[in-house]
This record gives sequence, structure tokens and C-alpha cells, in this order.
Amino acid sequence: MSFLLNDSLTISSSNELILKNETNPFDLSNRSDGIILPVGTMSERPQLPSIGMMRFNSTIIRPEIYTFDGWKRLDTDYNTLEDITPRSLPHSYDIATITGRDFVPGMIFEFVGSSGVSHIVPSWSFVNLNTVQARRPSIMPPEEEPYTLCVTMPNGSQYELLDIVEVGDSPIILSPPAGALGTFSSGCNITPIAITAFDSDGSNIVSMTKTYDLSQLNFVYNNNNVAMLSGTTTDIIQSTTTYNFTVTAMDSGSNVASRNYNITVLYTPLAITSSLPANISHNSMNNSYSTSYTFTANKAGVTWSLTPSSAFATINSLTGVMSVNFDQGAIGSGLFTVTASWGIDSTSQSWSYQVYSYDVTANPVRSYPSAPLLSNVHTVSGSAYGNGLHTCAESSYEATSLGAFRMFDKNNGYERFWMSANRYTQQGAYIGSSDTLVGSSTISGEWAQIHLPQPIALKSYSLAGRYAEDSNGIYGRERRSPRTWFLAGSTNGTSWTLIDANSQAAWNEDAPKVVVLPSTAPEYSYFRVIVTQVGQASLSDCTHATISELILDGHSNTVIPSNYTIYIDYTTSPSYFINDASTLPTFDVANQRIIFNRTSKYFDVGPRTYNMLTNGWTFLINLTLTANNNSVDRIFDSGAENNNYITFLLSSGNALRFLIRNSSNVTLCDTTTSQTLALNTTYVLAARTTSQHASIWINGVKVKEVSCVPTDRTNNNSRIGVDPYISSAQLSAYVYNVYVYNYALSDTDIGNFTS
Repeated sequence: MSFLLNDSLTISSSNELILKNETNPFDLSNRSDGIILPVGTMSERPQLPSIGMMRFNSTIIRPEIYTFDGWKRLDTDYNTLEDITPRSLPHSYDIATITGRDFVPGMIFEFVGSSGVSHIVPSWSFVNLNTVQARRPSIMPPEEEPYTLCVTMPNGSQYELLDIVEVGDSPIILSPPAGALGTFSSGCNITPIAITAFDSDGSNIVSMTKTYDLSQLNFVYNNNNVAMLSGTTTDIIQSTTTYNFTVTAMDSGSNVASRNYNITVLYTPLAITSSLPANISHNSMNNSYSTSYTFTANKAGVTWSLTPSSAFATINSLTGVMSVNFDQGAIGSGLFTVTASWGIDSTSQSWSYQVYSYDVTANPVRSYPSAPLLSNVHTVSGSAYGNGLHTCAESSYEATSLGAFRMFDKNNGYERFWMSANRYTQQGAYIGSSDTLVGSSTISGEWAQIHLPQPIALKSYSLAGRYAEDSNGIYGRERRSPRTWFLAGSTNGTSWTLIDANSQAAWNEDAPKVVVLPSTAPEYSYFRVIVTQVGQASLSDCTHATISELILDGHSNTVIPSNYTIYIDYTTSPSYFINDASTLPTFDVANQRIIFNRTSKYFDVGPRTYNMLTNGWTFLINLTLTANNNSVDRIFDSGAENNNYITFLLSSGNALRFLIRNSSNVTLCDTTTSQTLALNTTYVLAARTTSQHASIWINGVKVKEVSCVPTDRTNNNSRIGVDPYISSAQLSAYVYNVYVYNYALSDTDIGNFTS
């Protein structure tokens, strides 16, 4: 259905507005309000537009029309003025030609000076709709150049040509307008800015100059009425700064014109943008260490330096590449502080390093294990050496009571031996499936092994066959003892090296097989016996491998990190301590020990800074208690009376207590062991902090660990054997060694002290 509004306008059934013919146009001239165009976004344009269709595009905020070339915006930026000639009007009533479009009677022309004062054109005349001639006002002061030409239309609309007319002999600066030229980052290479001058009387612009400022930009005149402001903005700032300057143009008659400008330089704080590399922690005992890292910053042209200078590191001042080199055996700890400098600005980052070697001491040859083992997993403690966890294993056993630990129970009596399962023929040939790769050779046979808590260099070993079970010993000793065997060593329990290949034709239970090895034997912590044949070949029932005892004779090396902060033994000079000689304990040189006997004797090692927050801290002492304590006896005490201290002490029943408080008297750690120390027994005790935990160790075994996050830790009054604030808190013990490390030793390092 459609509706006929008149003979020229119809609304169709699809709501379209249709003009019927051209001779009777749709006339709205009698209306004074206007036509409201359809409004929609860019995406809401009609899918099938027609030529001539109009709408208001709300996305671009402009009316638009559909043409053969698609949708076109209707430009509303309109100016009736185009130009004025000449642009120099030095005399009153000079005639100028103004060109433009849509000129109408009733227009008002005026010249507006740089101060904002308006000078109305006294008269003008039409040439045509696009051209008029206007007479210059009589008063137009040269100091207000350049003048802007303005026109006011009868309907009130105003249009202008900015800074286009001069009236004297001086040149004018055409562009840019006075004021701000932009905002730039410090150290920024700006896009060049052109500043243009002009002299309408034909004089040459012989120079353009700029007053001095601290922006550090370059200003160059090209002798063609244009000067360029360019270069890199200053980096010598520590706050955002606006720089003001004046540009002056001079013509050949020495007439000058000036304009004031400014630029703003933003302050961007210098920052190191590369992430901090992981802290260096390296054992240099067996090899050197080197690495490199590239530091970067948020600005170009940064100068890099290392403060303070270091024998271990250098940095390229231009590229920020830092090279770190530690020779084998080098020791050192601290911070590499890398500084980036840019202008007067600088910033730093610190890279922590901990490079350590070891003091190695060969101990006497001793028998291992140092005490009888009662199971395959057994911890030895309280021994003069070789304390720690011992682990035994075997390829098979006849019964759990006959496991590999029986070789190390210090008893070669009846059924006190390791016995394999039935894996051999009646004549003792191996028929099992257990193989051990020793070097590049595979050795087949049942095996039994031990893992010692510390590696030893084996000098000799003794191996005893099975105990005889009848009066003549034939049944057990000769049928089940090893006939041929191999002894292998390993550092990891996986890769095995041959130590000895041996055999025994006949066994005497009172005469074990003793094998002496070369003096250059390497250190191993794993030892494995592989039995390839059993019993005398002429006998039968040689079906099980059996060994009563295996004794390993060798020496361990005491391997101790050499970069300790404090070391004390019986040879330490009294001058090492802060307290005078009369308050020092007794140095028992004959017995290589220091005697503390609760007579107000102590060691004062002076003020120390324990850098717990960054690297942790470790205290170790080798001692023998000689009397029960008073529940407060101090082993180590450092700090003030009520706060900011570290205390390692003997608690009730000779248990160990570890206590830390910060400078705000907040308890960071307070833990006590359930284990107690016996009198007249030698121990290696340790207290350690890491970035997350505090722990107590006895003979290389961690017996207590609690959460602890150290904060500020600067101490003085560091004393060993006494609490300066509790007179009864005095140690009674023989002390052999004391070590303090300004970082957290590894579990392995602490375990090594027990040797």
C-alpha cells in the first residue's frame, strides 16, 4: 500500500519517500527550521544505497552523500577569504586586492595586530563576487606586525587569514605561531621544526638567530628564509623543564622582527631494564668459572661502570656487557654493583656472587664403617670419625636377616653374614641375571654394597668368607665362600670403576683375605663386591654367595670451604680476639684443643655483620661437653641484650636451641632439638640460616629445621662460650675448631665437617 501526499511526493509501502517528476519539485522554501537528515554510524550505512542519498554520519560527525565514487563526506571547513596582494602595505590608504568566494554587500574587513587591536578597513569595492579592493587604514603600527586579515559577513560569520600582512620595512616571521613548539622526552632526537620568515618589500632575510637556552637543540638558518630547529634534547635534567627562547629575523636593511617560542623537555628517570641475573654461586676447587651478561637501560647512550672495580669482573662502558672470570681456586663473595650513567642521572643494580674453594686435609687411614651397622640403613653418631648415614644394598639375599649390612656388623659369627639367593650351580658357577657395568666391561654375579657418608681413598680391604657351621668347616666355609670376586668403587652408585679383581681357593675363618691397594687410589663413597664364582670347584652345594665381613681401610679428606669469616683453633693467636688475654680460655696445645670450664673465659670476635638476608649464615663448632649445662649455656652469642641477636645455646638436658630476633625485637626463629648431647662425646654442631629456613645439625645430620625469613641482621658483641648479659651462661667443653661463614653452606659442606 502507498500514500499519495501530492502530485509530486509519495510514501511507498516500504516507507520510501518518492519524488514523482522533475517539473513539480518538492518545495520546502516556506519553512524556516530545516530538514533533519537520517543519523547513523559508519556501520549503519544502507546496504544498497542510491546515487544522491544523504545522511549524517555520527562516527565522523559529518554529513555525507552517496556518489558514483561511493560515500563522500560533505566538507564543512569553509573560508570565504583566500589571499591578499600585496602583503606589504607600508603607507596609509594603500590599496590591496582581496580574493575569495561568495563575497556579498555588507561585509566588514579589518586588520588585527599581534596585540589583538583591530583596525577596520575604511572602504572597499566589488570587482566581482570573488574579488574586492580594500583601502588600508591610516593607522597600523609596525610594532604590531604581522597583521591578520579578518572579514565579518552580514550573517555574523567570521573568516580570517592569519599573520599575512606587514606595514613597515621590517620582515615578518610567518610560521609557526608564537608559543609552544612541542613536548619531547629528554635525550630525544626531535623531528626538525622549520621557522619561516618573509619580507614583502623584497629585501633578503640575511639572518635568523635564536637566543641561548639549555635545551641543547641546534638552530641553523639555510639562507632561504627558513631556519631549522633540530637535534637531541638535553639529558642533563632531573625534572620536567620548559625552555624559552626568541627567534629573530633580519633583512638586508638591518630591520629585525622577533617571535618568542618554547619547548618542554620531559624528565624520564633512568632505569636498568635488564632483569637481574641469578646470583653466582660456584665451587672453584676443581675448575675455573666464567660468564657474561648484558645490562640494558631505557635510554640510549648510557655509560656503564662497575663500582667498586673488581679483580673478577669488567664491564664494557658502551655496550653494558659484563664479563666475569674466576680462576680455579679463587675465593670471594660480595656484590658486583653495576651503574648506568646518563647525563647527571645514574642508577645501579647489584649482582651477588659467592665463589669458594676448599681447604683439603688428608685424615689418617682408618677402618670403615667406624661402628657396627645394625640394618641396611643405619646412622653412625658419636664416633670419632665417619659419622653419618650408611646405606647398604644387595642384588639378592636368602633372608632379610642376611642382608648386606651383615658384612659390616663387626661380627663374623654364626649366621652373621650376607648370603645371596640361590644363583649358582652346585659347583659354584654363576647362573643368575645380575650384571654390573664396571668401566666398559660387564661383570655377572650377585653383589653387595655400601654407601659411606663421606668418600674415602681405599688403601686396603679385608674380606672374610663364611663362618664354618660344623667341626671341620667344610659345609659352610668351603662351599659358600667366594672363589672369585671383584671390588668396584663409585662416586654416584651408578658408574663403577674397578678397584680389585681377586680369588681365594681355600678359606680359613681366622684368616680373612687382605688386599693392599696402590697408594694412588681415588676417592669413592660407594663400594660393591661382585661374586662371580662360589666355593671349591671339587665340592657341591656351592649355590649361594656368602661374605662374613668386609672391612674398608682408607682415609677421608676433610674438605672445608676456605672463605670463612671466622676460624678458631688451638693455634689461633690471642691478638685475633677483642678481649684481653686474661679472659681467654686455655689453649691446650698438647691435646690440640681449647678448654672452656665455666670460669668466665670466652672469645670476643668483635662486631660482625651477618648478611643473612642475602646469603644466609652458618656457624660450626667441633667440641666435647665436659659438664652438664645450666639450661642457658652459650655456644655462640651475638647482638644486643634484648633484640637484634643470634644465639646458639645448650638448653635443658643438653638439647640445642637456636634463637634469632631482629632489631624490632621480633622473634624470627626459636627452635630446640629433641636430641640431647652426651658428656665426653665429640660432636660437630652446626646452626644455619637460608633465605627461608633455620636449621640445627649434629654430626652432619640435619636434626631440626623451621621456617625463618631473616630481616635486618647487624650484630656486635659476638662471643663464643659466654653470654655477656647472663653471668651463669658459660660453656664447659673442649673445643677443637670453630668456623663462621657469612653465607649458608650446602648440606654436603656441613656433612663434610664430620670427617
